[in-house]
Amino acid sequence: MKTCKIPIFVVSLLLSASAFGQFDDSAMRVSTARRILQSHSVELDADKFNLGQLMDIEARLGTSRRIKSSYNLESSPMPSHL
Repeated sequence: MKTCKIPIFVVSLLLSASAFGQFDDSAMRVSTARRILQSHSVELDADKFNLGQLMDIEARLGTSRRIKSSYNLESSPMPSHL
């Protein structure tokens, strides 16, 4: 009797993904918010955003900075606290 190993593999991946879903990322969120404050002078409340959102914000601010630098654009005033 043959057993299919693919469904067992898929089930194990799903179980491991659910275990990662319970991971406490508060320290990483605070660290990312602190980096954003230091690098871009934008204060974010780490409790209001998940880690993915904070990393996306950081990437977008970095991209904006590179575009402004590349094309010698003036900085527009940004809110200091979101």
